Amino acid sequence: PELKKQPLTVFQNFERDIFDSLESGNDLLSKYKRLVLVFPTDGYYPVEIMKGFRTYCLVFNKEFEIRESACNEVPRAHTAYIVIEETDLAELVKKVRQSDYQLGTDIGIVSFNDTTLKELLDITVITTDFETMGKMAAALLLDKKQIRVKNPFHMIRRGSL
Repeated sequence: PELKKQPLTVFQNFERDIFDSLESGNDLLSKYKRLVLVFPTDGYYPVEIMKGFRTYCLVFNKEFEIRESACNEVPRAHTAYIVIEETDLAELVKKVRQSDYQLGTDIGIVSFNDTTLKELLDITVITTDFETMGKMAAALLLDKKQIRVKNPFHMIRRGSL
């Protein structure tokens, strides 16, 4: 509030972004009755992610849970997991591979933020476009524009969902 001018801002709307991304994957999520968000409370993650997830589940009539960790999770059929941290992703993939369930058929996994490893492991992600974010911030700085721009956020569909 103490800033004299509107600062250059490239932002994410976490609540709306997760809702919209999950909604764009309704055709894939329709085979799952239950959704579980693995949302660590010891991290610095925006609570708006939980709000958007909860809203999606209520609007689309999905059973849902929010867990702090995947450590004690026992994978259940017809469940899709949305995970934020890499350690929870690794834990879930390992547990699914050790079970009789098939990833992408019986159990789904969606991870936050794309990486080369997730691409190689065929993990569906919801992610902001980091390259666009950097280019946009640089362009606004160079053009000396003091505006607010929402960065794109989308689902990359892969075999884990």
